[in-house]
Amino acid sequence: MPEHGNAFLANPTVFLAANAIGVQQVDVVYAPPNWQNVDDATYNFSIRDAVGDNIPKLRMENPIVPLGVEVVVAKWCNTSQGAHAGRYDEISYCDFSAAPAPGAPTVVFTGAMNGCGFVVVTAVPALAGGYAIPALAAGHLRLYHDRRLATLAAWVAAGFTVQFAAYAGAPPPGGMMPVGINVADYNPHNYPWNHNDVNGAPQIRAVTNFLAYDGVNWVFHSRHFHENGITHALSAVDTPPGVVGANSTQAINI
Repeated sequence: MPEHGNAFLANPTVFLAANAIGVQQVDVVYAPPNWQNVDDATYNFSIRDAVGDNIPKLRMENPIVPLGVEVVVAKWCNTSQGAHAGRYDEISYCDFSAAPAPGAPTVVFTGAMNGCGFVVVTAVPALAGGYAIPALAAGHLRLYHDRRLATLAAWVAAGFTVQFAAYAGAPPPGGMMPVGINVADYNPHNYPWNHNDVNGAPQIRAVTNFLAYDGVNWVFHSRHFHENGITHALSAVDTPPGVVGANSTQAINI
C-alpha cells in the first residue's frame, strides 16, 4: 500500500493541507503489552493508505521496521479513560524534548478528539490534589490528553505551568484563560459532530491533533475527518454537506 511517512516528515503542514490522517482506530501491527495504558512511550509508526478508507491511516509498526516501510518514530500520548475529578495523576500524558536532539522523536501523536482537552505544560507540581505527579525533566514539555476537561484555571491552581491548550469550542471550559496561555479552538467553525451523508449513513466527526517540531518550534497541527457510523470507513470530509465554509485545518506554533 502507498506509504506517506517520508512526505509527512518532510513537511507536516503541507502534508496535512492535502491529507487527513486517520487516528480513530490506529492499525496495530505490533502491540506491546498493555500499550493502551502505558504513558510516555515512543513507537515506530507508518502513515499509509488502508483498505476501505479514503484517507491515510496511522499504523503502529514492529520495533524492527520491515523493508519498504516509511517509518515515523513518534511519541504516543494515550487517551485517559475517565479520570476522576481532581486526579491529575490519572490523565494520560507524554513527555518530549523542547528542542529534540538529532535522532530524537519530532512528532507527538495522540488519539482522535471530539471534545477532549489538549494541554501542553512546561512544569508540573510534585503533588496535585494530594496525589503524586510524575516528574518532568528539565528542558522537556508534557502533553496531557484530558477527557474530563479540567478548566485552565484549575490546571494553574493545581500547580501546572500551562503553555498551550486546545479545546473544541471558544471560550475554553470555565471561561477565559489565565494570562499568558496560548489557547486554540480545534473546531473553529463550530461544525456539528454528527450528520447523515447523502445516502443517509451517519457520519461521526473526529479530529487528528498532534505536535511536530519544525527545527525551531513545536507546532500544533489539527485536521478534521469523519468515520462512517455503519462501515467505520474513514473519509476526509470536513465542511458539512450543504455548508459553504472554510476548512478546519490549522498549524499553530505553541
